[in-house]
Amino acid sequence: MCDMQERTLAVENQVRAIAGANKLAASDALPPKNIRIIVDENVDMMGIKLESMGYNVERIKVMRNSDQSMAHDFNILVYARDSASILITKDREVGKACIGNNIDCIWINDDVILTDLVLPKLAKLGGLTPLKEPEHAK
Repeated sequence: MCDMQERTLAVENQVRAIAGANKLAASDALPPKNIRIIVDENVDMMGIKLESMGYNVERIKVMRNSDQSMAHDFNILVYARDSASILITKDREVGKACIGNNIDCIWINDDVILTDLVLPKLAKLGGLTPLKEPEHAK
């Protein structure tokens, strides 16, 4: 696993912890100091929480107040790439653009929420396993 994949995996684990998928106490998870994170406006509260946990976070909502060029998704993607940051977003177009341009990104979408949060919780609460794997997970 390359360094970038390890960094992305570490942030994904932290995001899952915040979302409640993992029950980690804040003191159990110390953030790596070398990870730079940019959070899109649609996950601004997550950015605030990550900041409070000690992560190096830049929030698009704040950046746009001082730099109007950050009103355009393209500029955000270029900035994330050039600053070697991990972009966290719920925006479908931004998520697809990250994947298509090999930009480190955590795209929080319905498929991720279903497979990583809802199905495991349903299995735990009902003691059941899904009858079949979702199509997107294959």
